[in-house]
Amino acid sequence: MNEFQGKLCPYCKTVIQTGEDIKVCPACGMPHHQACWEENKGCTTFGCAEQHTNPAQPHPDVATTYQQGYTQPQPSPVNAVAQAVKSDKMVAIPIIFGIIGLVLVIIGIFYPVPSREFSFRAIKEYVGGDAYNASIEAAIRGGEIAGAKAMKAIFVCGGLILVALSAFKIKLPKQSD
Repeated sequence: MNEFQGKLCPYCKTVIQTGEDIKVCPACGMPHHQACWEENKGCTTFGCAEQHTNPAQPHPDVATTYQQGYTQPQPSPVNAVAQAVKSDKMVAIPIIFGIIGLVLVIIGIFYPVPSREFSFRAIKEYVGGDAYNASIEAAIRGGEIAGAKAMKAIFVCGGLILVALSAFKIKLPKQSD
């Protein structure tokens, strides 16, 4: 196997010398020292079919690292919340959304809408002509009414959506006969 003399072993990063026991990966053809191949339990080339992938037998470096006090990284708070929501630990969230939805519906129902009557109160000074002042006042009053009705619709629809979503998420206990 003189053809691999002088090449680097990808595991230990040392040169393969003449006379050393080597193992050539049958899948990708990468030469390794025999001891390196055995220690790694396979090829070191990323994506190679002979690469060590058996999770039941952890890589030696990983096992050593855990023995030296290495702790596995904790999941991010976003993932922890997502996992808790998927499990039944956070049953209160749909109930809270339902209560918030009901409050929004009640606010929407009782949200005040200004009357359609106007008395030139929005114009601080006389602009010129009663008809002109009346059209300005009507435009202002129409905007106030439209805004109030839009707020009512937003509160009621948003509240109903929250109530509906919470109703689908709350798991009621099954009735036993």
